[in-house]
Amino acid sequence: AGAHPGAVEPPAAAAAPAPPAESGPDPVSVCTVAEGITFSLRDSVELFQNGKSLGVQSCGKETRFETQFNTVYVPGELTVVAYEAGVEIGRTSLKTSGKAAKLALAAERYETLAFINVDVLDQDGLLVADSKAPLSIEVTGAARLLAFGGVGALHRKGYELSQTTAGEGHALAVLKLEKGGGKVTVTVCGEGIEKTAVEL
Repeated sequence: AGAHPGAVEPPAAAAAPAPPAESGPDPVSVCTVAEGITFSLRDSVELFQNGKSLGVQSCGKETRFETQFNTVYVPGELTVVAYEAGVEIGRTSLKTSGKAAKLALAAERYETLAFINVDVLDQDGLLVADSKAPLSIEVTGAARLLAFGGVGALHRKGYELSQTTAGEGHALAVLKLEKGGGKVTVTVCGEGIEKTAVEL
């Protein structure tokens, strides 16, 4: 199928890293790419790979709101455009991430505990979803480290150590806060990754 009438070229938008390379055609589930777009009986979707249309397919009630496109993985951007009665009603994109370059830390502080979410990002701020980067953490101030780990990380000596590996581009630290409070600084770094700190 060719490009949908009235379709526009997708903008250069960053959303998330694309899947790892495959040696042959790989079915791309549009439900995964277009999460958050509501479909109805008459809807269709068009998939763009690096700006080139891969065709238009139905994606409504008769297809159980899912369709697939077979394509060979190449780095870049996948964009799904959703149409109703030929009119665009939404679009979303996935973009290939680069190598791990920096970290994003997000802190959640409660009465006695604090949680530090660690995301491994590329230079453009995209999550590196396949990253298993070794990470180190340092906690200073009125708190101590209870646990630090990532998905699939092996901790034969327990999770209380200050080193772990990221899993799927993420890691999590749990802190025990001292009574009386006070400032806490958490610093995380990794090989080839910029050191990042957050204060609680």
